[in-house]
Amino acid sequence: MQRVSTAELRMATAEAVVAAEPPPEDRPRPVASAPIKPPWRILKAYLVTLVVLSSYLWLRFIARYRSPQVIERKLERLHVKNARRIYRAIVELQGLFIKVGQLFSCISNFLPRAFRAELEALQDKVPPRSYEAIEQRIRDEFGGRGPDELFESFDRRPIASASIGQVHAARLPGGHRVAVKVQYPDIERVVRAD
Repeated sequence: MQRVSTAELRMATAEAVVAAEPPPEDRPRPVASAPIKPPWRILKAYLVTLVVLSSYLWLRFIARYRSPQVIERKLERLHVKNARRIYRAIVELQGLFIKVGQLFSCISNFLPRAFRAELEALQDKVPPRSYEAIEQRIRDEFGGRGPDELFESFDRRPIASASIGQVHAARLPGGHRVAVKVQYPDIERVVRAD
């Protein structure tokens, strides 16, 4: 195996174990850009929380005027709608919010089934960042050299993405296949803010 400098190892290049790529239709769509900046992050989180809580309070209020069967159906639909709201907000906020969403998806007796089902996508289908953002991060870390200069080949599509970075398949100049884990450009600031 060809040796790579310590600076290049900082990107967590690891040999072989490059998983098979899921079909393109199963891939999450890339997040358009960086997460919302502080102080708007916390405001967005509170706003979504307020909307979700208000929707349940409203349902409780109208329950006085509807049959239990109607309320039960409305409650199930509201769970799905709010779970999607929360998922979208978590994906938009990124960072530690994704970790919290992953935790909530595992708590089987705490949340309704609709919430767990929606948040389970955060376990292994976090929407990746755009290739341009990843390329810029690599250039920033390696003195302006991009993936095409560092690797014999570098797959533009990630094979996995998570709360703080994503993994791309690549081939070193010597021909060895590697997985390259790249931290998101602004993740340090996001983690500090959270």
